[in-house]
Amino acid sequence: MAYIFKVAYKKGKKLLLKIDTQDKTDNPVKWMNTTEAVYNYVKANFEEDDKIGIEYTKKGQLFHVVRVNKDGKSSEKEEGAIAPETEDEPKVEKETKTTNKKDGKFCLDCGKKLTNPKYDTCWDCHEKNPSKGSYSQKSPEVQASIKMQVAYKAAAEAMLVFTGTISDLDTLKSQLDDLAEHIVKKF
Repeated sequence: MAYIFKVAYKKGKKLLLKIDTQDKTDNPVKWMNTTEAVYNYVKANFEEDDKIGIEYTKKGQLFHVVRVNKDGKSSEKEEGAIAPETEDEPKVEKETKTTNKKDGKFCLDCGKKLTNPKYDTCWDCHEKNPSKGSYSQKSPEVQASIKMQVAYKAAAEAMLVFTGTISDLDTLKSQLDDLAEHIVKKF
C-alpha cells in the first residue's frame, strides 16, 4: 500500500515524518518517528503529497520509520528487524561510540568511557568544544515573531489609554497595528 508524504519535521533531536496512511480510520494522517538518515533522504527526495512506500515498526500507537522508498511498497517489520538496503536509499550505519549496556557509556567525540552516563561527551571534549544551549540558536523567523509579539504587547498596553476615548473598534485596531509597527522599527 502506498502512503502519501506530507512533511518532514525536525525539532532538536526529534525527527518526525507526517504521513497519510489512507486507511479508513478517523485520523489517517500520522506522525512517525524516524532516523537522521531517513529524514535527510526524505527531505532531499520528496515533496508534499508524493506517494511513498515505508518500512516501519509499530509499538502500540507509535510508529518508527526505518526505510522510505519511491516505488510505494510498504511493510511493517517486527521490532528489531533490519531491512536489506537498496541502492536508491542511504546506508544507515550505527554509531560505534554510543551507550553499550555492558560496559557503560562512551564519549561521542573521543570514545573515552564516561564516568557520568547523563552526559554525551567527556570533560576534555566538552572543554574543547562546549555545546551551546538551544535558546541562543533561534531562527531569524522565530526572533522576528518574538519581536512582533513584544511590540503588540507594548502597543496593547499603550492602547489602554485610548479605550475610554475611542469607542470604534476598527479605529482601535488600526491604532494598535500602527503603534506595533512603530515599536518593531525601533528594535
